[in-house]
Amino acid sequence: QSSVGIASVASSGYLGLLIGPVLIGFVAEHWGLSHGFTFLTALTTVAFLIVLGFRRNFSAR
Repeated sequence: QSSVGIASVASSGYLGLLIGPVLIGFVAEHWGLSHGFTFLTALTTVAFLIVLGFRRNFSAR
Protein backbone atom coordinates (compact mmCIF):
# COMPACT_ATOMS: atom_id res chain seq x y z
CA GLN A 1 0.00 0.00 0.00
CA SER A 2 1.32 3.41 -0.92
CA SER A 3 -0.26 5.03 2.16
CA VAL A 4 1.74 2.76 4.46
CA GLY A 5 4.94 3.64 2.58
CA ILE A 6 4.27 7.36 2.82
CA ALA A 7 3.51 7.10 6.53
CA SER A 8 6.72 5.11 7.10
CA VAL A 9 8.87 7.64 5.26
CA ALA A 10 7.24 10.57 7.07
CA SER A 11 7.69 8.89 10.46
CA SER A 12 11.34 8.13 9.70
CA GLY A 13 11.92 11.73 8.71
CA TYR A 14 10.39 13.11 11.89
CA LEU A 15 12.32 10.61 14.00
CA GLY A 16 15.57 11.61 12.30
CA LEU A 17 14.75 15.28 12.78
CA LEU A 18 14.30 14.77 16.51
CA ILE A 19 17.05 12.25 17.26
CA GLY A 20 19.71 13.24 14.71
CA PRO A 21 20.89 16.50 16.30
CA VAL A 22 20.99 14.85 19.73
CA LEU A 23 23.20 12.02 18.47
CA ILE A 24 25.51 14.36 16.58
CA GLY A 25 25.77 16.62 19.64
CA PHE A 26 26.55 13.65 21.87
CA VAL A 27 29.35 12.49 19.58
CA ALA A 28 30.70 16.04 19.20
CA GLU A 29 30.61 16.63 22.97
CA HIS A 30 32.57 13.48 23.76
CA TRP A 31 34.98 13.23 20.82
CA GLY A 32 35.02 16.67 19.19
CA LEU A 33 33.20 18.48 16.42
CA SER A 34 35.19 16.89 13.61
CA HIS A 35 34.15 13.43 14.82
CA GLY A 36 30.56 14.65 15.05
CA PHE A 37 30.61 15.63 11.38
CA THR A 38 32.34 12.36 10.49
CA PHE A 39 29.54 10.53 12.30
CA LEU A 40 27.00 12.52 10.28
CA THR A 41 28.77 11.60 7.05
CA ALA A 42 28.81 7.93 8.05
CA LEU A 43 25.08 7.96 8.83
CA THR A 44 24.33 9.63 5.51
CA THR A 45 26.39 7.01 3.68
CA VAL A 46 24.57 4.18 5.46
CA ALA A 47 21.19 5.72 4.59
CA PHE A 48 22.27 6.06 0.94
CA LEU A 49 23.34 2.40 0.80
CA ILE A 50 20.03 1.30 2.33
CA VAL A 51 18.13 3.30 -0.30
CA LEU A 52 20.19 1.69 -3.06
CA GLY A 53 19.33 -1.73 -1.64
CA PHE A 54 15.63 -0.91 -1.66
CA ARG A 55 15.82 0.36 -5.24
CA ARG A 56 17.42 -2.88 -6.40
CA ASN A 57 14.78 -4.96 -4.61
CA PHE A 58 11.90 -3.00 -6.11
CA SER A 59 13.46 -2.94 -9.59
CA ALA A 60 13.57 -6.74 -9.64
CA ARG A 61 9.80 -7.00 -9.23
